[in-house]
Amino acid sequence: GGGGGPPTRGVAHAQAAHAQQHHSPAAKLLAALSYGGVSLCITLFNKMVFSWYGFAFPCVLTALQISLTLALMLVLRATTGTRLLDFDPLPRWGTLKKVLPLTVTWWVYVVSGLIALRHLSVPMFSVFRRATTLLVMVGEWAVLDKTPTPSNVLSVALMMLGGLVAGAPGPMF
Repeated sequence: GGGGGPPTRGVAHAQAAHAQQHHSPAAKLLAALSYGGVSLCITLFNKMVFSWYGFAFPCVLTALQISLTLALMLVLRATTGTRLLDFDPLPRWGTLKKVLPLTVTWWVYVVSGLIALRHLSVPMFSVFRRATTLLVMVGEWAVLDKTPTPSNVLSVALMMLGGLVAGAPGPMF
């Protein structure tokens, strides 16, 4: 479908087929390294904006970064036909009511993270950011009765250990 409306049957079928594709281990590794690299770059960029330039408005920075990302995704969609954004531009009120709590929670998470980054070193910020994953896992277990797999527990434990090792020199860096 065109025009930004709900996906047509052809687009939905193509999306389902793409979701079922199996990617090589090299492609998966490249995706993980790319994600990690972008995450590190945006963290360092944000730290530079707060520390070196003295910018004191995390909500404004978040809004600017989201706007830039959205604009780039729309350009990509217009120039390549890539359907990264496939949504109804005027969602129904019921949908808005359902996603509003998640949206507000996410916004608080992002802005509080930027506030923390403003006051902490990057390694200490990493320690706290990794703790978020542990808190989510514990919350899912306590609220949703969802038991994490041993591999997920091991992954989170390794992330926490890595964050603690990185943050061990202390809060100054």
